[in-house]
Amino acid sequence: MSDTTVNIHSAFVAAQKAVESFSELPNSAAKTFIYTGNILNEIILPGFVTQGVGKSGAAHMIRVAADAYKGRGYK
Repeated sequence: MSDTTVNIHSAFVAAQKAVESFSELPNSAAKTFIYTGNILNEIILPGFVTQGVGKSGAAHMIRVAADAYKGRGYK
């Protein structure tokens, strides 16, 4: 459970805060969601199942946020 809290829930809260902050920036400012991680959302490492689930979930959520807000120029 702690892996999802760290990797998914905290990224979700950070994305929410980014959306709030992006709306306060000037139109000329770049508004980009940035999520750094590791290769676990791309490859399978059996010893890291829960971490891979967390990284995959967070990466998916960031892609969803970028798509949902692309009309506002967020990426």
